[in-house]
Amino acid sequence: MKKNILIGGAAGQGMKSLSHIIGLALKRHGYYVHTHTVYMSRIRGGHNFFQIHFSDQPVTTHSHKLDTILALNQETVDKHKNRLKSDGFVIGDESLSAQGLLLPSKNQAQAINHLKGNNIILLGGLVKAFNLDKKIFLDVLDQVFKNKALDLNHRALEIGYNLAQVKVQLPNKTDDNHMLINGNQAIALGSIAAGLGVFSAYPMTPSTSVMNYLLIMRKI
Repeated sequence: MKKNILIGGAAGQGMKSLSHIIGLALKRHGYYVHTHTVYMSRIRGGHNFFQIHFSDQPVTTHSHKLDTILALNQETVDKHKNRLKSDGFVIGDESLSAQGLLLPSKNQAQAINHLKGNNIILLGGLVKAFNLDKKIFLDVLDQVFKNKALDLNHRALEIGYNLAQVKVQLPNKTDDNHMLINGNQAIALGSIAAGLGVFSAYPMTPSTSVMNYLLIMRKI
């Protein structure tokens, strides 16, 4: 069984962090994870999205049909709702015009004085809707944000979790020992395995992270 989640919104709304958190947590649950993204704008505004495809079997590409859209704005719903499966649904703020799990995430974020917590509240809703392990997500939040608003992020995730209900039957988990890396990290590791001695390059997107990861691996 495979599941496909799309996270969409405007540049600057925190989709990259959400995708990173969800990907890490799903890996810790024991799933194979494949993440796909459009190339992100450096300018705030404009539509961007990530897709996270996970399964108990190796995943080599994303799927067009979606089980869930985690929408940070109305544009995401409008652009992608036709891709939802017959039993698919939207997770988003109650202000959206959509069918699905609509939560008072913005109002709740204001209530706990954590305006950036809107995304984490929606994340909590997704965790509950997919019947995932809340403790794993709390641990990943701590890892990703380190000392930044940890208590508020925990409260935000708990709020979203408690507002939602289980909606999805999940794939079986796998015990396979596999890595979660991105494409450029795979290039770096492949180069090392092939006997790379010297790497010379100019730091230019999208290849800069190959250089960065090689530097990290050199220090290990």
